[in-house]
Amino acid sequence: TRPYVGSRDILMLNSVVDISGLNRISTVVLGNAAHAMAGMLSAKPVAEIAPTKPLADQHGKFLKAVLAAPWNEAVTVQTGETAPGKRSAAREAPGILVATPQVIHNDVIAGGLDLQRFDWVVFDEAHRAVGDYPYAFIGRELQKRHPKGRRLGLTASPGHDARKIEEVRSNLGLSHVEIRTPADADVSPYVQDVEMEWETLPLPPTMARVSAKLTEALADRVRQLKALGQLKTAGSRPNRRDLLELTGSLQQSIQQTPNPEAALFSGLSLAAQAMKLQHAVEQVETLRAAAFVEYLEGIRDEANGPKPSKASKSILDDARVNEAYHVARFDTAENPKMGRTGVLVQEAIEKSTASRVIVFTHYRSTCEQVV
Repeated sequence: TRPYVGSRDILMLNSVVDISGLNRISTVVLGNAAHAMAGMLSAKPVAEIAPTKPLADQHGKFLKAVLAAPWNEAVTVQTGETAPGKRSAAREAPGILVATPQVIHNDVIAGGLDLQRFDWVVFDEAHRAVGDYPYAFIGRELQKRHPKGRRLGLTASPGHDARKIEEVRSNLGLSHVEIRTPADADVSPYVQDVEMEWETLPLPPTMARVSAKLTEALADRVRQLKALGQLKTAGSRPNRRDLLELTGSLQQSIQQTPNPEAALFSGLSLAAQAMKLQHAVEQVETLRAAAFVEYLEGIRDEANGPKPSKASKSILDDARVNEAYHVARFDTAENPKMGRTGVLVQEAIEKSTASRVIVFTHYRSTCEQVV
């Protein structure tokens, strides 16, 4: 290994590491990675890519905090808000570049960034490296232009599907996958017991009526998909993953068949309708009726646009969906979970002034309502 391992070489394998946010485990992992980056700076710059501006800013602050001088001054954060001219100038000196994937993707396409200049590239939220997401493009370009460069993927959401994990590994050109679970010896000491208490709240009558109509329309599409022999799941409300996998399978069959049967196109449209209706039900049950009204108006705009989809038109032609829409338009009630959340938070604070409460929400708009 002498030709490949020197005094500044840290990693022997390109890896995918499964971590969960900044905690006592991940801070050690990322701290070691940060110092490894610093050890490489005298040779070539290092890039750390994060999918969003807030994450890129967070990584930049973290690296500046854990690295000693002068390396903490060698950290540069570049997002879509950074002008192209300033991006190029900042990359001239050795250092650690933290950037969003769109920035790297666009600069590579424009010819303003040579990936060979990086000795090591880190992909945060590496599970995104599928399909046409910029991670996949950057990973393939690195393999083509800089095959000896080192790459590290970090994700706390690798998924349950081995095929997807393999797609991520292949797109990023990673030679090794390292996974940790709460049961592993080096993780279990940091895992605390969590008590869970489920509380089910009934929907107000109007919201329940809207949800029932949409659920009925969804069940109708599911029955048709099962009648075509295309959907095998039990029940009338398959999860989103089932519908996405079905869509992918149907699209693949259409592409690989010289003369696709009409049933394949029908199934594709029904799957699209089912996903839209599934999302509509979710809007009503997790947010409020007004959110569904806004969502359906978006579908109407799509159906009346320059490239209308058959799925959108079919949903708008459904009498049950239209009835749900007209009922929801006049419903101004809040989801009962909002008031209940306030009560639980107040009780926790009154019980102990030292209490700290975290409220997780599925949608950003719910965060605004809670606050």
